Amino acid sequence: MSNNQEKLPLNERKLFPVFFILILSVIFITVLAIIYTSTQQRVENFRINTEKKQILNLFNLPTEDVSASFEKHVKLKEKTHNGNNFQYYEIFDRSPVGYVFKIRGNGLWGKIDAFLAVDIKFRKIIGFDIISQNETPGLGARITEDIFKNQFNNKIFVDKNSLIKFSLVSEETPETQMTGNQIKQITGATSSSNAVVKMIYEQLKKISVIMGTRYKS
Repeated sequence: MSNNQEKLPLNERKLFPVFFILILSVIFITVLAIIYTSTQQRVENFRINTEKKQILNLFNLPTEDVSASFEKHVKLKEKTHNGNNFQYYEIFDRSPVGYVFKIRGNGLWGKIDAFLAVDIKFRKIIGFDIISQNETPGLGARITEDIFKNQFNNKIFVDKNSLIKFSLVSEETPETQMTGNQIKQITGATSSSNAVVKMIYEQLKKISVIMGTRYKS
């Protein structure tokens, strides 16, 4: 460094802009990291609380205080199958009333994650709810609507010790012309509708083995 530069004030030296930008960058990155960490935890807490509420709603259990109700009515259970741990929820309302399983299947544009609730005898669907999906907005994404999801409520999925495959019919089909194993598909979204039906069947087949029921498929 020349003698002239040594005599210059710091803010007039050639390297000052570099050091200034570097310090600002460090401060900016630090602030962003703090905000991200704080926000990430809030997002995760919201996700957990939402899923707990979904599980309670499947059995029409109280959700005014989600944490307290979940602790009272839900117990996380675990089984080991082929060396892998399989987790599910057992639901209580004074006594055991059913189970909730977290299931996954392939949608048209990505994975579909959902909760599937069944009765304690493992023969009837109590309820079904979507956790996440990437289907087409306004079409396949309608699998999240109650009018579609609620069709699975109280559906028997076992007949003579064999799993029942649900089939799709037109959305305009009158209820009087439908059989017990039929589901109204979403108009314009046959692939997404079929993806849900297939996911439920395949997952029930897998879960029945893990739970020791082993229904025929």
